[in-house]
Amino acid sequence: MIKNEISVFLNNKSETMLDNNVDQTLLISYKEILKDDQYFDFIKSIGNGGFFFNQSLHIYSFISTSDFSNIQLVNDVLSKEFGYLFEGLFSFGQEVFGNQFAFDKSDGSIVLFNVETGDRERLSDDFEGWLKYLIENLDYLTGNGFVKSWCEVNSFHYNQRLVPKVPFVIGGEYEMKNFYASAFPKFLLYYADLAKQIHNLKDGEKVRLRIENYE
Repeated sequence: MIKNEISVFLNNKSETMLDNNVDQTLLISYKEILKDDQYFDFIKSIGNGGFFFNQSLHIYSFISTSDFSNIQLVNDVLSKEFGYLFEGLFSFGQEVFGNQFAFDKSDGSIVLFNVETGDRERLSDDFEGWLKYLIENLDYLTGNGFVKSWCEVNSFHYNQRLVPKVPFVIGGEYEMKNFYASAFPKFLLYYADLAKQIHNLKDGEKVRLRIENYE
């Protein structure tokens, strides 16, 4: 049962004016693909996705509007930009830095897709397990505390994620001065460019990164 977890989400949901009307055709099509009843019960219970925990967690929505909350549009961008790195995955949400929470379609497990490196970290065997794990490790997995600090002095719009000026993978620090807010899909284009350059590098191997300006 996930009633307790749903209550936590509802108590920490941001109120927005965004389109939240369910696209039933889209929803039904993905029920045939994902086969996880707990996930779809969750989506229904929380009002078809949205923003949670001070906008640090974004759960994508089954909507017809072509914007940053449209689950199909986001996955199309991820598949196009990350290519083989994202193969076999289906993202249902993201944390504050744009890392993706995704189903591994091969076995229904939940992984964290690191957008800087293209690496995958298995978090749970299924969606229910992910919910419990997320709430137990909320700040670590969402960046909730970081967002609170950011919003004290900066704006943070619903279509944005916080991106490090110096990537974490090459030593960038988790300090306010190392971040800027980037809008969808620009932050995904930036990350994909970076990930494809470094994904297959061996430890200690040197590389000259070409970082494009996606602002």
